[in-house]
Amino acid sequence: NTDISFEILGKLDSNYVVYKNIRWKHVLGIYNNNMRLVENQRIKFIPDKTFNIDFIVYPRYFYMIYQYQKNSIVHCMAVKMNEQCEKVGEPVQLDTTKIGVLADNKIYTTTFSEDRQKILVYKMHLKNDKLTIATKLFDNNLKILDQTRNTYDFDDRRDVFSELFVTNDGEVFFAKAAKFRPRE
Repeated sequence: NTDISFEILGKLDSNYVVYKNIRWKHVLGIYNNNMRLVENQRIKFIPDKTFNIDFIVYPRYFYMIYQYQKNSIVHCMAVKMNEQCEKVGEPVQLDTTKIGVLADNKIYTTTFSEDRQKILVYKMHLKNDKLTIATKLFDNNLKILDQTRNTYDFDDRRDVFSELFVTNDGEVFFAKAAKFRPRE
C-alpha cells in the first residue's frame, strides 16, 4: 500500500509541471510540450513530515503553500517557485497554531480569488458548541491585507458551514445552512 498523490499544476513558460507526493517525498515533474519528462525535481527544502500542500499558479511562477508540524506547533508556510521549479527567496511563515497531542494537524485551508490577486488562508476550530473561524487575507505578493477571528454558535446535528471563498475585491464569504431533519 503506497501513498501516492499528484496534482497537475499546468503550463509554466514552455513546460508542464506536475506535483507528485510519494509517501513523504515531494517531487515536481517537469514535462515538455510532447509530455515527455524533462526532469523530476525533489523538493528538498521542506520538512519531511510536510502535508496539505496547495498551489496557486500564475503564468511565470507559482506559490506552494504547505503545512508541517514540529512538536505541538503546526506551521503554515508559503514559498514562491519559478517556472524551472526553483524557489525564489526563502519560505515565508503565514501562520502557526499550537495543537493538543491528539488533535488533527490538518488545520489550514487555502483558497484564492478568481483573478488570483487575493489569497485566503483560514482555519476552523470547533470546541464546546462554538465554531471559530480565523482568516488571513494576503495579496499576490504574500503581504497581509486583513485578518479576522469570528466565533459562531454551532450544533453539529443541525448546522453546516461551507468552505470559505474570497472575491476579487477581497470580500470573504461562506454559506451556513441547517440540516433538514424529517419528522418521525
